[in-house]
Amino acid sequence: MPAQPLNILVALLIGFGAWFVVAWAVATAAVDVRKDVSNIDRNETVC
Repeated sequence: MPAQPLNILVALLIGFGAWFVVAWAVATAAVDVRKDVSNIDRNETVC
């Protein structure tokens, strides 16, 4: 079965799209954790 350029392009788009979603989720979680940690630090200094 010969490789079709369109099939390769679609496979690459799907692969990169999946990695983009994973990277976005990890980055969003990291930002949320950083916000939570800074809120905990502020609460501890006030008490």
